[in-house]
Amino acid sequence: MRRCAGARRRCAAAREFFRARKVLEVETPAMVNAPVSDVNLGSVRVAGARPRCATLFLHTSPEYAMKRLLAAGSGDIFQICRVYRGAERGRQHNPEFTMLEWYRLGFSLEDLMREVAELARAAVRAVAIAGGVSDLSRSRAPPCGIRSAGRRYRRIAARRAGAGLDAHDHARDGRPR
Repeated sequence: MRRCAGARRRCAAAREFFRARKVLEVETPAMVNAPVSDVNLGSVRVAGARPRCATLFLHTSPEYAMKRLLAAGSGDIFQICRVYRGAERGRQHNPEFTMLEWYRLGFSLEDLMREVAELARAAVRAVAIAGGVSDLSRSRAPPCGIRSAGRRYRRIAARRAGAGLDAHDHARDGRPR
């Protein structure tokens, strides 16, 4: 029950965080007409959802539907929803879980990194305060900062720029080329 209460507090903190920044909460359909195109994600089929019609799939992420909203002019949006991944099984994985996805227009990488850190701090603070921790400086939780990540990114970008390479050009395995 403590885990469920913590998850509810984190979701409430995320909603409060984005509402304070005037980011619109949206809700998109969980059932979609086509599976995700990412070969690393297993889509869950919903057989018999529509008699005599094509099979539907549970979404692995609200990404596509949210990007359609962005294209229609929605502005900054976020969504907290259940998502489904057919290939996720194991001690640390469940085929159904809650995901937060958001899109910010005009944000730089540094803006996004700062916002992720602020969101993480807000979620940690909400759970800690609800658990009776008033002084987070004495908490054993890891710091939610962007300084080291930002320094690392700038160092990589500077090295790659000096070598005439694009900092965003990565190999399939995610490592810089």
